[in-house]
Amino acid sequence: MDNMEFQVVIYWCLASATFGALGYAIGNTEPGSGPLGALLGLLLGPIGWVIVILLNMSKKSSRERFESLQFQRYEVLRAERAADALREATRPPVTNVRIRREEKVIGSWDVHQIREFLQNGTLCWEDEYFDPAQKGWVQLAGHPDV
Repeated sequence: MDNMEFQVVIYWCLASATFGALGYAIGNTEPGSGPLGALLGLLLGPIGWVIVILLNMSKKSSRERFESLQFQRYEVLRAERAADALREATRPPVTNVRIRREEKVIGSWDVHQIREFLQNGTLCWEDEYFDPAQKGWVQLAGHPDV
């Protein structure tokens, strides 16, 4: 091997080592990508650097999207819990309403049950409920919540 060929081999080894070291440095900006950067830099030179940079950008954007989704899920959960708490706080207390038919008390139910009974025919609009405000019995048709 003559002197010229020897110099080419030395330059090629130095260039490959430099490309590998720079590839490692570029890849090391993202945890765990340093060895891949060194390998790509060693084998492909500047093209390997570009590949490592693009891979790192892809990893960062994926992680950022994941973190953004996690934050959005957390915010939605917080909003749902706040809405549930508000619903519970503003829900009126369930009070039973006494119902009578033909001067005889037939039961005491909450408004939701009374609506069901009206729909299925167990109760009728002519039945009466006791209205504490009027201190007397009033037809069910006049109840404000039914």
